[in-house]
Amino acid sequence: MSHRTPGFQLTDLFPREIDIEVCLKTLRIFQKMEGDVNCVVWDASLVLAKYLETMCQTKPEFLSGLRVLELGSGLGVVGLTAATLGAQVTLTDLPEALPLLRLNLSENKSKIASMGGYAIAESLALLPLIETLQCLNHTLKQKPTIYLTQELRDSEIQKKLWNDFYEKLNEYFYIEKIPEEQQHVNYRSPDILLLKIIKK
Repeated sequence: MSHRTPGFQLTDLFPREIDIEVCLKTLRIFQKMEGDVNCVVWDASLVLAKYLETMCQTKPEFLSGLRVLELGSGLGVVGLTAATLGAQVTLTDLPEALPLLRLNLSENKSKIASMGGYAIAESLALLPLIETLQCLNHTLKQKPTIYLTQELRDSEIQKKLWNDFYEKLNEYFYIEKIPEEQQHVNYRSPDILLLKIIKK
């Protein structure tokens, strides 16, 4: 009989190791053999995580002690990387994603603590993303820097959704596309946008 954790069975999981070379740590991220969108490590999350690592190589204090809120954490690759690089991170996702997210947080907790970072996982109800981003800008004294990553898809529906979202985002935020040459040499792709967003 396999041990069961809310939302998944441990026998349905397999680990993926993600090296953070700048601090010589390896994150262990559990993902499902099959399932919905919150069950695998997405390429876009690796691109953003490795970009944060690249920034820390040139500026070691880039994330040290910084408060980070990750919206739509999935398995936690980006948030756990930021915490391992010294940030104080709150990872958020829908309630059904939390059991696996919290397992990954627990699995990597000692590595995060050893680097002076901190991470917690919380449920966040599904609100329109732009409203949430605007709310953050209104409630914080200093304008936050927001990083957003998106894998460009081929389907017409997904293209339209992304174009509509981008157009709306552009009304309220300055959007800077981070060039591939500034990203991690092995973790970048012309199909994955990495954006830096600041409130207008």
